[in-house]
Amino acid sequence: MEDAIAARYTASVLRSNCVSQAAAPLTANAMHYYRQAFLIMTNTLSSLTKGALRPMVTSEINTTFDRPKLGQSVHLVCFQYSCTIVNRLTGHAPIITASRARGNDAVEEHGLLNFTKDSGVMMEKLNGIFGEKGTRLCLIQSVTSKPNDGYTVKLTECACSYGQSAEEPACSYTLGVIIGAVQVITGVHMQGAEMACQSCGADTCV
Repeated sequence: MEDAIAARYTASVLRSNCVSQAAAPLTANAMHYYRQAFLIMTNTLSSLTKGALRPMVTSEINTTFDRPKLGQSVHLVCFQYSCTIVNRLTGHAPIITASRARGNDAVEEHGLLNFTKDSGVMMEKLNGIFGEKGTRLCLIQSVTSKPNDGYTVKLTECACSYGQSAEEPACSYTLGVIIGAVQVITGVHMQGAEMACQSCGADTCV
């Protein structure tokens, strides 16, 4: 079954037009960001198809590889193919697992563990990590605190919804990143769901 899934994924990538389209620029650590998430997702998928889910260890991932000719740019369509295929085969869980881990790590890497519960400060810090001057995952437009210690996060230009048209929210990867990031920066366990999505015609992803 695992070989069949791998074959289907490879065929879908070969059929894609991601190579022919202009590359969307990503910042210095963005290649590590997406490569790490992809490897965690594929490792999770492999474990699920074998009937067992083992803990994912980010230190297992080699991040020393450089790209002297291609540099630090990759088209978002390439990233979206991995998310789309995993979603179709296994649902959202593997993607949210990978992206939640990345959200955790990104905040810790910036020294923001248990840093703040203030929504304004949180918006500034998360935009610095994931926004235009960070990994360019999305632009966070607002963070609003809720009475239950939760938050409503509104964002635009999400990597998941770029160029997409969907009937239901499609940003499972970004959702996991935000959940993981908010959990670490506040020190409060978080769960979350995407309530609105630009790929469905909304003004923002929520």
